[in-house]
Amino acid sequence: MKLKSHILMILSNPCINDARVLNEANSLSEAGYKVTLLCWDREGIHPEHDFLYDIEVIRIRNTSFMNFLTFDILRMSHWWKRAHFKALEIHDKNPLDAIHCHDLDTLPIGVKLKDKLEIPLVYDSHELWPDMLSRDIPYIFPKRFAHIEKECFSSVDHLITTHDPFLDELLKRAGRQIPSTIIMNAKKITSTEYQKSSNSDLTALYIGNLSKPRLVEGLIEAVSSLDGVKAIIGGFGKPNQFQKISNLSKSNQNVTFLGVVPLDDVLSHTLEADVVICMTDPNDKNNSRASANKQFEAMSCGRPIVCSKSTEISNFTNKHGIGISVEHSVEGIQKALIELRDNKTLREDMGRKALSKACDEFNWEVQSKRLVAVYEGL
Repeated sequence: MKLKSHILMILSNPCINDARVLNEANSLSEAGYKVTLLCWDREGIHPEHDFLYDIEVIRIRNTSFMNFLTFDILRMSHWWKRAHFKALEIHDKNPLDAIHCHDLDTLPIGVKLKDKLEIPLVYDSHELWPDMLSRDIPYIFPKRFAHIEKECFSSVDHLITTHDPFLDELLKRAGRQIPSTIIMNAKKITSTEYQKSSNSDLTALYIGNLSKPRLVEGLIEAVSSLDGVKAIIGGFGKPNQFQKISNLSKSNQNVTFLGVVPLDDVLSHTLEADVVICMTDPNDKNNSRASANKQFEAMSCGRPIVCSKSTEISNFTNKHGIGISVEHSVEGIQKALIELRDNKTLREDMGRKALSKACDEFNWEVQSKRLVAVYEGL
């Protein structure tokens, strides 16, 4: 595809702290493509027209009827319809050359646009979406979305996902071979030189989704009774859970709560820590097979991670010797933190190895080249 081509990226969040999407959009823009982001602002609190890092962002808000429906899963078809019409408006002003759909909850929009405009469709699957749905909604919905995904696969010109286990599963579900590329959630390297921590106490960091499966409450409990260990926590989540984590942190002298952390500040906080916490429920069908932003943030800053056993994250961590895998429990977190507190040489060796791996392969510069090559080949 020629340079200066216009790519429409579609995603179902307001794109405020979506590191992967913004990294991809920036890489394509820097390579000479025009990128427009079409987003779903479910809460209706962000500007409808915006620019992020010189990328034009257009946000769609819920109608009164959509808000009446209460659950996002019931609003989905209305979001698809509104996004389709908005995309056609964008095309009328500046013709589109490709559609890039982030996750299954945008893919039907892309299929419809491809059929109408006769342009290539890229499906960028960050999650195994039907499996993610199965956590907390009735079986009929995951089953329905698995069927939708299978139908949509026939229209996909190029499949992007985060790592091999997801790619294998997605191609199996597609039932056919699709040109595909792995684009990891890797980060830019801040420095190729290992930087030691200056903390007097072991400082464990978690910045991300504050939902219960991430065991953030468990981290707070784990450090509450440990000498020489501190935790710094930040991120986002549902209001009640966010407030709960804030309250628990304030009542614990070993914990600092940062609240919502701007995307640009995450790596600086990581560099100031000694270890990154990356717990995911091994019984979760999606997250147990997923890779993690936390993993690559830690690697790019030369910090080891503590992660849950029996997950893809632990497989990667153990393979490269860049952290400690433990049981998905408070006791597991405590055990790892004590080991890292008492063995500074171990955590520095793991940190140096993590940075070396990041510099060699697991960095955004490498992933960016892969992404640009996808569009050069369309």
